[in-house]
Amino acid sequence: LPYEMIMERSFLLAFLSDGYINKKGFSLRFQTYYGVSPKFRNSSLEAHEDVTVRLGDNVTLQCFAVAVPAPEISWSRDGQKIQNSSIFFHSSGQELVIVYVKASDAAWYTCEAGNYLGTIRRSYQIIVQGKELHMHA
Repeated sequence: LPYEMIMERSFLLAFLSDGYINKKGFSLRFQTYYGVSPKFRNSSLEAHEDVTVRLGDNVTLQCFAVAVPAPEISWSRDGQKIQNSSIFFHSSGQELVIVYVKASDAAWYTCEAGNYLGTIRRSYQIIVQGKELHMHA
């Protein structure tokens, strides 16, 4: 991360100690870990957003987050992990793309970005406009 970005974030200093007793008495060893809790790159965005899309269009939802160590990104649809072949991920999971939106794609989509210092969430409600045409033979 650029120096300026690191300096504007809050740091957590964590100590991991493993103590042991030897012949000279009690001794501790410390290891120091520095990190930055996850933050969204555009912190002015709301925690949730309504996204209106027309039937047949594509839609891209973004979850650009920064942290040290880098955050793991995951997506859910109405609280369930996404397992749908019509949904694609780009930019290491930071973008969710729905190709050719259907009425059944209307739902709440939530991204989570987390590391050992915490987890942040951002939700989108997809609202689908239009009517699907059903052909009868």
